[in-house]
Amino acid sequence: MLNLLDFINVKCWRHEPDERPDASQVILELNEIDSENNFNFEENENEKIKIVAELKSEEIKDDFSDCHLSNY
Repeated sequence: MLNLLDFINVKCWRHEPDERPDASQVILELNEIDSENNFNFEENENEKIKIVAELKSEEIKDDFSDCHLSNY
């Protein structure tokens, strides 16, 4: 599958009209690119959520209850 820039820069701008994709082909190609981007976005978001959860579980709780400034 061509990426979006290849598709726009190559196929849609061919000199001969018969060599250019019709509207349905353009829509099909754009939908495939959109689906691919959504999948990658979801993967990235799931990875971020996982990392944040791991960091929170490893978070050190600060306990300053025994810290008295008057002692210093």
